[in-house]
Amino acid sequence: MYPEDVDPESGCRLPLPRREHLDDAGQRTYDSLADPEVAPATFARSMRHFGRRALVDLVALMGNYAGTAALLTAFDMQLDPGQPPLLPQL
Repeated sequence: MYPEDVDPESGCRLPLPRREHLDDAGQRTYDSLADPEVAPATFARSMRHFGRRALVDLVALMGNYAGTAALLTAFDMQLDPGQPPLLPQL
């Protein structure tokens, strides 16, 4: 049902690490992007780990990155011709 490069669990394009291969912080991020509703246990663990202010900042940052990703994808943004990529190829 999904293209080969789409993770059926999250709907995200691969290559992404599988959830079970991530540390706790990675799993919290993965969960929040795959399903925006956060389980009470995950929220409590995140509050203990980050504190209220840092958790709000982290979620806002994640939202900004998600919005940027949506814009870049919607407009199929690419590097200008001849511009070398600054990040390594995966």
